Amino acid sequence: MSWKIDDRTIQEWSPVRENLIFPWSIECSDSFSFMSLGNRRGYRYEESLYKVKRDEHLHKGTLEVEMQEGRWKLDFSDLKGQENEIIREANILALEESSLADFALDFRFKKEFFPFAQIGSKDFEHQNKNICHQSQEQQVLLHGKGCRVLVQIEESHCPHGFAPWMYIKDAVDEWIVHARFLPIDPTAKGVIQFGCRNCRPISLPQFISAWLLRSSKLKKFLWYRSERSPHSPFWGKMFYVTAVGISPVKKGQKMYWKAKVKYQC
Repeated sequence: MSWKIDDRTIQEWSPVRENLIFPWSIECSDSFSFMSLGNRRGYRYEESLYKVKRDEHLHKGTLEVEMQEGRWKLDFSDLKGQENEIIREANILALEESSLADFALDFRFKKEFFPFAQIGSKDFEHQNKNICHQSQEQQVLLHGKGCRVLVQIEESHCPHGFAPWMYIKDAVDEWIVHARFLPIDPTAKGVIQFGCRNCRPISLPQFISAWLLRSSKLKKFLWYRSERSPHSPFWGKMFYVTAVGISPVKKGQKMYWKAKVKYQC
């Protein structure tokens, strides 16, 4: 097994011969900011105190992140486990009173090797629809051509008001797999966002979102709509409106992920 790592995250993973993945990441967001460790496509946040250490078997790092609604310390590591196995860990600590929409381990696998996926006892074929399928099951299975890869949550901790989820998304030519903490509705406050596929979303002020989302029908329609049906109707490819949950995190509280990725053939 071989891997390629830049100064941040795993870029390639070849359990046997061919690289099976696109670069992985760690992500978190609030009403206005989005932090992406790997591909640097985030926005409205600043980093400081970045440190990294790695050898042939272990890659780990630390950085501080200042977002629009909070300040965090992120510790992360990637470890070569047993044969054809990677262990990923990520921990964020709130350095001040903060709010968060999600905190996720991000995995990306090439569709050409894994045309099928299973989550929550349901099977899906990759169709390039960019639709999320979500479950509170602790594992996702991708398979094809006699081989498979298992993404399994080994351990997770989060403050009250959040819950662990996993999802798969059949993005163009790849499966995106997330292990993420989400605010639990109805404890979460909702924020309505406007955006398009190639621009940064704009969030309404929270008091306006709260007033609009008092309508249970509107809330049901908008709640994570960009994930549930992002390409329907046609104008949704160009422009979307969605609502996401936001929950407070107290100073000193932590969120922690430990996940195992195992390849079998």
